[in-house]
Amino acid sequence: RSANSSVTILSAYIKVVGIEWLKAQLKGKSVNCTVIARWEKGDLAQGSSDLECYTLAKENKWKFKILKDLHAKVMLVDDKDLFIGSPNLTGSGMSLVPVANKELGIKVQVNNNDIHIVSSLIEEATEVDDQIFDDLSRWKDSLPEIKKQTYPDFPDSVKQKISESYERIWVHNFPWSSPDELLNIKVLNENIIHDFPEIVGAGSFPPAQLEIKGAFKKLMEALDGEEFRKIISEKFDIKLDDYPTMYTVRGRCAPHNGKIHCDSASKVVTVLLYLNDAAWDEDGGRLRVLNGPDSLDDFAEEINPNWGTLLVFRCTKDSWHGHKSFDGVRRVVQMNWVLNDDVVKKEQRRHSISAKLKKLTSFFKSD
Repeated sequence: RSANSSVTILSAYIKVVGIEWLKAQLKGKSVNCTVIARWEKGDLAQGSSDLECYTLAKENKWKFKILKDLHAKVMLVDDKDLFIGSPNLTGSGMSLVPVANKELGIKVQVNNNDIHIVSSLIEEATEVDDQIFDDLSRWKDSLPEIKKQTYPDFPDSVKQKISESYERIWVHNFPWSSPDELLNIKVLNENIIHDFPEIVGAGSFPPAQLEIKGAFKKLMEALDGEEFRKIISEKFDIKLDDYPTMYTVRGRCAPHNGKIHCDSASKVVTVLLYLNDAAWDEDGGRLRVLNGPDSLDDFAEEINPNWGTLLVFRCTKDSWHGHKSFDGVRRVVQMNWVLNDDVVKKEQRRHSISAKLKKLTSFFKSD
């Protein structure tokens, strides 16, 4: 986004989702852009790279080139900043899809030698034109079906030792939708906002105190559905089938909300889904995952509560979190897997009483 004049990207694998991401970063800017991929026959045949990247680059008046034996992943911005790392310009490389790779990169200021090396690679690369694209498209269309190779799994004794253990998951742009819905994601998001329950006052409200309908109801059913439960069970290595769920909805935040706390011991896993506008310019209201109970400034992560930000964490005695004071609209759904049905009844009863008091207080304030 900081680019003003030029961007050069070298990446062995490039997918359409990566080009779309780049387009979004450069939106509204007049920037000379050159994209260089490897495009070896195996890359295209197996779908590691997409031929359609060329047409998207052409639409944006960018140069698209091929460089044999390319393995580097480099981005040069304005001949000033150089980003070097492991990610390819793909969904899994750039964390643009739900399940992504673990990647690392650094930013350095360039010198003349760096610019010379990148310039040499650009000159060595072959520029793709319509003829090359058409020939490759026909070649790919003529290929037989190529199945992805599979391998026998590791022994259980090894799998248990190397399997990952998660304490929290942080996802942007949730919920992930069906392909048909993604074609019209703006309408889907607007429907959820339209159907978000009307909430008077701050605090958490149980569904029994709200009108749950339409797209928002479908979203809640998906969160409480088998597929989502299975994903979270696998990530946290907990059999969540044994635990009931409960959820509450917040529409507003009060200045006193957000104090440092851990969720109660009766909760197993907490899910927080934020449904606010894309831009969150406020300093307050950004949830902080804390290293301890003493200070909001001692945090491991700060999470912007904008549209589709999903945070899932295991409820432990050390799962401290909180945020700086904020007063205003802050939409969030909280769902929990809890120990038993008695917890659900107790918590829903507590939230119901609290919700009624808040509505009553709001009524007198309005008078």
